[in-house]
Amino acid sequence: MVVFNRLFAAFCMSLAIVTAEASQMSLSECKERAAKGDAEAMWQLGQRYENGDGIRKDNLKALSQYRKAAEKGHAEACGRLAELYETGKIVGKDLVNAARYRAMAKGESVELAAEKAELKRQESKVDEIEVALDYILGRNGKAKDPRSGIRILYAQAKDNPTAQKVFVDRWSKGDLDDALGVLSPDEWNLLLPWFRDAWNRGKKDAGLILGNDAYRRKQYDLALKYWQGCNLPKGWYFVGRFYDSWAKEGDGGGPASMRNDTLARRAYERCLKIDNTWDNAKFYLGLIHLFAKRDEDLNYGKALEIFSYFLKKAPDDKWYNYDYGLAGYWLQRSQFDRKWPKRRVETLLSWAKLYESSQVPEYDRRTMLDYNRMLDDWKSMEQSQEKFVSYIRKASSLGCESAQKFMADYNDRKQSR
Repeated sequence: MVVFNRLFAAFCMSLAIVTAEASQMSLSECKERAAKGDAEAMWQLGQRYENGDGIRKDNLKALSQYRKAAEKGHAEACGRLAELYETGKIVGKDLVNAARYRAMAKGESVELAAEKAELKRQESKVDEIEVALDYILGRNGKAKDPRSGIRILYAQAKDNPTAQKVFVDRWSKGDLDDALGVLSPDEWNLLLPWFRDAWNRGKKDAGLILGNDAYRRKQYDLALKYWQGCNLPKGWYFVGRFYDSWAKEGDGGGPASMRNDTLARRAYERCLKIDNTWDNAKFYLGLIHLFAKRDEDLNYGKALEIFSYFLKKAPDDKWYNYDYGLAGYWLQRSQFDRKWPKRRVETLLSWAKLYESSQVPEYDRRTMLDYNRMLDDWKSMEQSQEKFVSYIRKASSLGCESAQKFMADYNDRKQSR
């Protein structure tokens, strides 16, 4: 035992001498010995570069020397690299690399440490996604805050397919609509390659974002391809807005040369067939049914049904009152016109005028019956219209200029009779 203690003491003394010599290395000696592959010299040279000790500070050269020393098994260099990767100082934060170098410093299995760190990192990412969803959906005690949620989700989505899937899913459901402006164009550009890849792999949800990006670039045919291809209600809604004559170019609408209410109507109908809860699609479909230029797109009955739905939700909305009243007003007129075509009405009025002036040779009982039926239907139509005019009158009192103009014309017609 005495002999062992003496030997150990001698070893420690020699080690202290070597360490003292190493710690006293000059800069030129550090560089010379490091160039020859001396791990201790590499370690010391790395410290000098990191701290600016007798040499210009250079973090990249410091990292290079630490890595070279670590490859030769230098424990302190391994430990320092682990610290740097854990804190994100000098080098990007990377817990997997931190675990690798920590294991090297301790002489443990590098592969096992990296595997454990990767599992922990993935668990952490899943937790971050859940936190993002808590903000986006307003759950688990967090107030609804899509703007904060999208920032957290974006940070994960850059290199995490799971987060990317969640991002697309939530975007397609409209949960992020009010927060998309949080991301800058440059940040969107970082995400777009993944969405293109997802589209090519058959993830059609990605078509929503790709379509919007193409629309911003005024690549309209490509935008329509993506929106239609995703076959989601939101995609068809975007197609409807693109063709809708009510939408402005740059704000969802296409150029004037591509406006087409028939295509817009069909797109809105596709949207609502997939999901009947899309109120925006319902509203614009109602406008097409009420104001379209082509007869095939006009449908006052459906327009009345749509605006009746909105009027129940907002009884004092001036536009809902106006559109509901106008739809009912024209529905009554269209029903009369179907029963009594314009040419037939003109014929009956001409006959009645001639009969009253005794210019017809004999009494035509059948024509007289038709004439009287027509007058009864006309009065009935006017009475029914008055019910709907009351809604337009209310819209007028609420400040709707279109309703005010209608009422002025309506009152003039009544006075002229």
